[in-house]
Amino acid sequence: MWEQERNWKILWRGKMWGSYNCVFGERISFGTAGLRSRMGAGYAYMNDLVVLQTTQGIASYLQEQIPDCLGKGVVIGYDARHHSNEFAEIASAVLLSKGFEVYLCQGFVPTPFVPFGILELGCAAGIMVTASHNPKLDNGYKAYWHSR
Repeated sequence: MWEQERNWKILWRGKMWGSYNCVFGERISFGTAGLRSRMGAGYAYMNDLVVLQTTQGIASYLQEQIPDCLGKGVVIGYDARHHSNEFAEIASAVLLSKGFEVYLCQGFVPTPFVPFGILELGCAAGIMVTASHNPKLDNGYKAYWHSR
């Protein structure tokens, strides 16, 4: 169980509604190449739900923009940060459920492996779960587009 769950129970009992608005009021948004935030509960932080919904959006967009994207597939990599593997597996499951070919890296990989994989495998897109140089309590989700 994440520490955040215990904190939210305390906030709920204490009727600290401003704190709820902080995490549920606004969604985390894409910055340079993707999402990055602290891991925790709510739409403003990196968590399972945010990864699932973001991947659903990317899948829909790919299907609108690239007619043969299902067969081209998506390459997914992840780093050694907490929950990176789980986030990558969630993204993979979403894409597989929509009929995409998925190339999930087995084990930690450096970020450049994903764009290289897109080129090498001819994929429609790529996802890298990493927060790069950000603080250790953060995680992130980088999205890459094919270059052709």
